[in-house]
Amino acid sequence: MTLEDVAMQLELSIDGEHVTGTLRAWSKFHQRDICQWCQELSDVPAGHVGTTKFNIKLKWLRNRLQQMSLNLQDNALIQYACCYILYLLEGMLLLDKANNTVHVRYLLLLADNDAISTYSWGSVILCWLYRAMYLARDYSVKGMAGCHMLLVSWIYYRLPFRTPNVTTPYSFSLATRVPTEFLGHPHGDFYTVVVPLIFFRWIEILNVDRVLRQFGGKQGPPNPPLNIDIFHRQSACNDDGWWPVHLSAWFEVWANRCTETYHLRIDRADTLRPS
Repeated sequence: MTLEDVAMQLELSIDGEHVTGTLRAWSKFHQRDICQWCQELSDVPAGHVGTTKFNIKLKWLRNRLQQMSLNLQDNALIQYACCYILYLLEGMLLLDKANNTVHVRYLLLLADNDAISTYSWGSVILCWLYRAMYLARDYSVKGMAGCHMLLVSWIYYRLPFRTPNVTTPYSFSLATRVPTEFLGHPHGDFYTVVVPLIFFRWIEILNVDRVLRQFGGKQGPPNPPLNIDIFHRQSACNDDGWWPVHLSAWFEVWANRCTETYHLRIDRADTLRPS
């Protein structure tokens, strides 16, 4: 899966600001208690915020959305919008294995309404799915996190022999799209960049050089994989830090993602049959 697949299947932005910050030390870096943020941004009662894992129950969010009144003031509408985005993020796009709570780390990203659309949500979802698939490779793991909807849709599109007998495009509207719809996509030139995918303290590498045929290019020997075991073994003991500082080298690469240095040169061919 690449950023092109995310843009094509989910229509989410794959370019933009990184989704990061701190996972615990909100009062240290923002001078405010997380319960205050929850109350102000989504009207979550203090008793509904986990004090150790800092999460909100999806059931509470679902009930709140179902009870939404039709004649709300602007501030209340914004609170409901925050609740809906939280539910969408961890209820569908950034699932954990339990899939019954939402981490409050997203609330600070939703504080500025104008900034919500500037984040690279697509790269975050791909990063989390890569991470989930890495963890699921262990034979003892009985469940998998990540955006299953993206994974299934990608399988149906890229591996057509696994696709059900689709009699109408409306059965799998995402998986049956064609790339020509995305040739003029605003981030089309970003599909083939080799960059790290960043999501708070998680780092995954996008090895586009291994799937050049997806972009109409000749597939030569891929570069040796970058060893990122250090990130996969990373514990949560220092989650009170500010991750743009801890991972500054990787964030610098993302900041320079549009430069020529990180764009992959593709040797395109009229036919991709073996020579």
